[in-house]
Amino acid sequence: MSQYIYTVVAYRYGDREKHSYVVGVYTRDFKAIKAADVEMDYRGGKYNVEVLRWTPDKGIEGKLRKRFKVIIPLPGASL
Repeated sequence: MSQYIYTVVAYRYGDREKHSYVVGVYTRDFKAIKAADVEMDYRGGKYNVEVLRWTPDKGIEGKLRKRFKVIIPLPGASL
């Protein structure tokens, strides 16, 4: 099993303040990237997708940048 967990989240028009939903949670990076590509194609530009790599059993407390890595960034967004 992978030492990381990958989350795929879709954001309407790439805006974190609008509607969003979790596409999936994966243990392999290539599966998360494939899911992101499929979802963006299916939504035809209405939703942008972000993929983050997380270390299991670690939250966002403390040093935020140490807890996750951006694999596919949300266009125009910064963390």
